[in-house]
Amino acid sequence: MEPMHISELAARCDGKGGDINATNSVNNGHPTIYLHLPPKGVVHCPYCSRSFVFKINLK
Repeated sequence: MEPMHISELAARCDGKGGDINATNSVNNGHPTIYLHLPPKGVVHCPYCSRSFVFKINLK
């Protein structure tokens, strides 16, 4: 699964693998959780292991 590159220091994940802002966790997802990224880092969802990368780290 490719990491999601985001421009904010908070991400929402529901395990659907697409839109990080999706709010419905019904079809093959997990409970919606909010993840906080360090300014120069990456965070991984504890349910589905999707990675979220703060955009400033992209070169």
